[in-house]
Amino acid sequence: MHLSTAQLLEIVSAFPDSTLVFTEDGYCIAHLGDQETHSFSCSRLLTGRFVADVFCEEKAKWFMQQIRMSIFDQNLRVSEYSISPMDMRLPCSESSKLEREEWFEARILPLQSFIDGQRGVVWAARNINERYKLEQQLRFLSETDALTGAFNRRRFFESLANHFQTYHRHYLDCSLIMIDIDHFKAINDEHGHPCGDRILKQLYEVIKSQLRDVDLCSRMGGEEFAILLPHTKVNDAFVSAERIRKAVEQQLFSYQHGCLHVTVSIGVSSIESSDISRDSVLQRADDALYQAKKSGRNRSCQHRHLMKV
Repeated sequence: MHLSTAQLLEIVSAFPDSTLVFTEDGYCIAHLGDQETHSFSCSRLLTGRFVADVFCEEKAKWFMQQIRMSIFDQNLRVSEYSISPMDMRLPCSESSKLEREEWFEARILPLQSFIDGQRGVVWAARNINERYKLEQQLRFLSETDALTGAFNRRRFFESLANHFQTYHRHYLDCSLIMIDIDHFKAINDEHGHPCGDRILKQLYEVIKSQLRDVDLCSRMGGEEFAILLPHTKVNDAFVSAERIRKAVEQQLFSYQHGCLHVTVSIGVSSIESSDISRDSVLQRADDALYQAKKSGRNRSCQHRHLMKV
């Protein structure tokens, strides 16, 4: 017993996921499936159109790259991608159901036969919105300090390792700032640990307000924070450290029974060509931090050029 072409088409059309057929010039000949109830169907918008007619230039270029790379490699290609209202080029009346960013997984397989003289691919798209949101949530929990909302040690060391490799490959500067709250144990002993927790949370907000979007601030444990500043030389990192120190000094920290003034000591270092591991970068920052505390606290020190302010 063999299935007829009509029966095969009926079976494929019943699939919950979208199955599209693209020619190598980005024209969507048809789509099958897509029986799940979604508020937005990209497949129906694409059918009978070129990707460049549906999407903005950047997104259309990405679609074309996936199609052509699949044809060139002659292998199954799996990619995750998002589509947002900003990606759409069609009139609002056609794409109005797309209210937010939607995530998909594409399984792209090159066809062995030609379509009107062109090579083509089958593009099976599955909506992975719920899975993506869960993965993002799990990732956030795995790399975030639960008390302050800063990144945790795991994320810090992962980022430091990446910047360390980048520096030795491309010589892109990266500096490190270590921050420690002065007399934090005395604060906990005198005012209680809930007060200490509130200060840690507020301190992170003060630090964050002085950083760029590309900078990464992590709580290393206890009262210590570390900051990675990509594309930043050590002298510029020292200027940033001083800006943070002064902002903390001027901040009035509130807790259940009143307010406190808090100060921090800061050590600054940067990745250098002589470093053979990330540990040496951390050690220099720790040494500078120790020097800041030894010199009277509430100050920033820069390794090699220990500067007292």
